[in-house]
Amino acid sequence: MKNRELARELRKIADIMEIRKVRWKPEAYRAAARRIENTDTDIEKLYKKSGKKGLRKLPSIGKRLAEHLAEYLGTGKVRKWEKLRKRVPEELTELMKIGGLGPSKIRELSAELDIRDAGDLREAAEHGKLRELEGFGKKTEANILRSLRRYGKGRERMLIKEAWETAHEIIARLEENAGVEKIAYAGSLRRMKETVGDIDILAVTTHPSKILDAFTGMKDVSDVLLRGETRSTVILRGSVQTDLRIVGADSYGSAMLYFTGSRDHNIRLRKIAMEKDLKLSEYGLFEGSSDKRIAGREEADVYQKLGLAWIPP
Repeated sequence: MKNRELARELRKIADIMEIRKVRWKPEAYRAAARRIENTDTDIEKLYKKSGKKGLRKLPSIGKRLAEHLAEYLGTGKVRKWEKLRKRVPEELTELMKIGGLGPSKIRELSAELDIRDAGDLREAAEHGKLRELEGFGKKTEANILRSLRRYGKGRERMLIKEAWETAHEIIARLEENAGVEKIAYAGSLRRMKETVGDIDILAVTTHPSKILDAFTGMKDVSDVLLRGETRSTVILRGSVQTDLRIVGADSYGSAMLYFTGSRDHNIRLRKIAMEKDLKLSEYGLFEGSSDKRIAGREEADVYQKLGLAWIPP
C-alpha cells in the first residue's frame, strides 16, 4: 500500500513549493496528503482498477494532481516534481524540521547567507551572522541554535513517528512480494522508545532471495552495507540504517523476543532459562544440552516455558 509513501512525497513537494514562493498549491498538496494518508482505500489498487478517474473521486484530488499521482504510481516519479527538486536542494528543505524556521526565513537565509544545509546554518548562528538579518535578532538566533542541537540528536536517533512511518512503508512494499508469510519490525521501535537508532525488520518467507532483492533494491536505498543469504543492511536516504533478517517459522517468536528486548531484558531471560536447565537464543528455547526446541514459533510460548506471563514490548 503506497498511501504513506505518496503522502510523504506530496509533503516534500509542498515544502519545496513554499520555499519557491509558490502560492496556494502547497496547502492543496498537504490537504491531499492528509486525505491519502487517512483513507482506507489502497490508492495503488484504485488506480490500477479505475485509472485517473478513480483517483479524482478521492477528496482533495483535482485533475492536475490526479495526473501527477498517476505518473508517480506508473513510473515512481513525476517529471515536474523532479524539476522542482533540482531547484531546491533536499538539504535546504530539511531545514523546515528545525524549530523557528519557516519557508520565508529559509529563503532569506539562502539568499543572504548562502545557507544550504544544517551545517551552514549552525556555523552562521555560532558566528552571530543570523542576528544581522532583518526579522531575526539575538533571541531568534539563540532559539535556532537550541533547535539545531535537538535536530542533531534527532538525526542520530530518529523520532518514533518518523521511524514508525518508514518501517510501515518498507513492510508494505515487501508484503507485495509473493512468499512473505510473516513480517514485522522489532528493536527499540517495537518497544515504542521516543527515539530510534535504527530499524530492525524480521520476516518469514519461502523465497528469501526475492524479498532481500526487493529490500536492497528499494528506491530510497542510498547504500547497501550487507547483502547476505538471510540478512541485508541498507542505508536509506536521510541516513536511516535498516536491517532485514529472514528467520525460520519455528524461530520467529524467539527471534522477535531477542531482537526486540533490551540488552538487560535479554540477559535476565537467559539467566532464568539457565536456572531451568534450558538454553535461550534467537533460534528458540532448547532443552539443556540437547538440540530439542521446546518453544520459539510464538513469543508468548517462550515466556510461558520460562514460567512467565508474556511481557509486552
